[in-house]
Amino acid sequence: MLVPAETPGVSVHPFWRSNVLAGAESDEVRLTEVFVDERLLVPTEISEQGELDELQTIGFMWFEMLITSCYLGMASALVERAFASGKTSPELQAELGVRLETATLLLQGIARQLMAKEGDNAALTNAMIARYGAQEAIVDAANRAVEALGGMAFISSPEVAYLAAACHCVKFHPPSKSIANRELAANFAGDILRLK
Repeated sequence: MLVPAETPGVSVHPFWRSNVLAGAESDEVRLTEVFVDERLLVPTEISEQGELDELQTIGFMWFEMLITSCYLGMASALVERAFASGKTSPELQAELGVRLETATLLLQGIARQLMAKEGDNAALTNAMIARYGAQEAIVDAANRAVEALGGMAFISSPEVAYLAAACHCVKFHPPSKSIANRELAANFAGDILRLK
């Protein structure tokens, strides 16, 4: 449903207590006896087999692509600092570049599906696989960049510590990999993906 923020009964309360990504404004929105005109309701459906409808599927795909790309930017900022530090060997630079490009290519795969107007369960499954693969590449690149920068960069630069912590938040966006693993395993065995 779409509810204007100024609707009587809608209130916003602090929720995010960590300073990491506090700017995301992930506040709690409470609805207390809020009247919602039925014209503001967007009907969604789940098939008998448990598949989401196209509207929900496309929404999930966009969300996964956009949110993961934000973390890719954060990891890229750490890798740029590692490259500029002069402390990385060509071998490590190649490895870091491969991790970032892997995440980029995976996210581009989601974008291609969206451009092709693919919004079925198979497309959603591919998007989730791409998101989790990109997530692993992002966290790995961030960890290795911080290690290459060294302890002095970590303790002397609030930006390095902040970006390192922020990159790990990619794992917390729904559906988390730990929750989706069972559904992915069932999908790999031939069942459809059911997001809960």
